[in-house]
Amino acid sequence: MPAQSHPSLRLTPVVASVDRAPIPVKGSDGLYHVVYEILLINATPVNVTIAGLDILDAKSGAQVASLGAADLALRLVVKDHKASPGVLGAAQTGLLYLHLTFDNTSAIPAVVAHRFSGQAGGKRHVSGNRRANGLPGAYRTAAESSAQRQPLHCR
Repeated sequence: MPAQSHPSLRLTPVVASVDRAPIPVKGSDGLYHVVYEILLINATPVNVTIAGLDILDAKSGAQVASLGAADLALRLVVKDHKASPGVLGAAQTGLLYLHLTFDNTSAIPAVVAHRFSGQAGGKRHVSGNRRANGLPGAYRTAAESSAQRQPLHCR
């Protein structure tokens, strides 16, 4: 189904996916740790800078964690030793490594959503405007973890 025919679908420069639902584990520090990766694919012919990530409780919309550009640059791994930190090159993939901690199991959301922000092709977004090639100059995208299909469980 084309994105235009479904109001909740939006084309974005970056495709994000979580292949496996993370499993929270209680650490020796008494905290619950949730460690997982997000596969990011730049589906454009231009560089994309990942500027921010909000991790949300998908049910309530409450923010669980937020990472800025500097933190994301340290956690994004691409197979290009010449890559700039936090940047996906044209048609490039990368893995974003995340590590969340929670005080107790009741604070761990059953399903999380990821909201990314950044720039594609070095252009800033102006609401409602699109560049000539149809790509937004900045993007926001959401990717739900596969935990939607499989709830998070504590060990």
